[in-house]
Order: sequence, then C-alpha cells, then structure tokens
Amino acid sequence: MDVTPSPPRNPRPGDPFARPGQAPVADAPKKPKRKKGRTFFLGLLFISGFMVAVFFIIAISGKDIIVDFYRDVVVPRGIPEALAPEVSDARARELVQTLHAYFDALEGDQATDELTLEMMSRIESAMGDEVVTLEETEMLLESARTLRPGNGG
Repeated sequence: MDVTPSPPRNPRPGDPFARPGQAPVADAPKKPKRKKGRTFFLGLLFISGFMVAVFFIIAISGKDIIVDFYRDVVVPRGIPEALAPEVSDARARELVQTLHAYFDALEGDQATDELTLEMMSRIESAMGDEVVTLEETEMLLESARTLRPGNGG
C-alpha cells in the first residue's frame, strides 16, 4: 500500500500549531471550473427559439400555407390520380382548371375562412375513399363555382 503524504498547507491565522516564521506554501493552481451542461442548455435554447419562430410563422400565415398546398399539390397531383376511369379527360381538365381558379381567388384575404374550409372539406370527402367518381367530380365543379369569394357562398 503506497501512502503519499499530503503537501504542507498554509497556516491559518490564529493556528496554535503553526511554527513561527513558517513561510506560507504556495497553493496548487486551481483548475477553472467547467460549467456543466452549458452546451446542452444553449442547444435547448436554440431549438426552443426555432420552434417559437415556426409556430409564429404558422399562426401568421397558416391559411396561405394550406391554400398553397392545396393549389400546388392536391389539385394538380392528388385529384387527377384519384379520378375514376369514367371521368373523361376533358372533364378532368375542367375540374383541375376550375379548382386552380378557385384557389387563386383565395389569394390574400378575399375569402373567409369558412369558404376555404368548406371547399377543402368537400375535396377531402370526395377523395376520402381514394377514388373521385363522376358524381363527386360534378359536386366539386359545382362547389368551386358557387363557393367563390364574392358570390356570398
């Protein structure tokens, strides 16, 4: 068993066992204290700030984001792929063009949220079974024509 003696310590003021004239021993240099978890905290702070910014953007322009999604993804890609074989190509083009015109009319705040949600719910109900029949195509065409902003819904 290896026992190493501890280095001499500085005498404390009023120490009765301190030798007179004893020179104080220099303390070992102290290591700088490392702040544990600082990187983790900064990472959490950054992620939290990012999430707040995303939620703020969604709160400000959420309607525009969803309208753009329907106009750019659902109408040109989703609906034509889901159309039943009995829907003619001319009727399919007319449906896509009418829905594009409808969602273009929703730009800005020209339409109320109720009109927007009503049309989107009709599209979702038509595409619910992943097949848009001829009757559903006619219903979507009629809805896009009657629910126009400015028509009064």
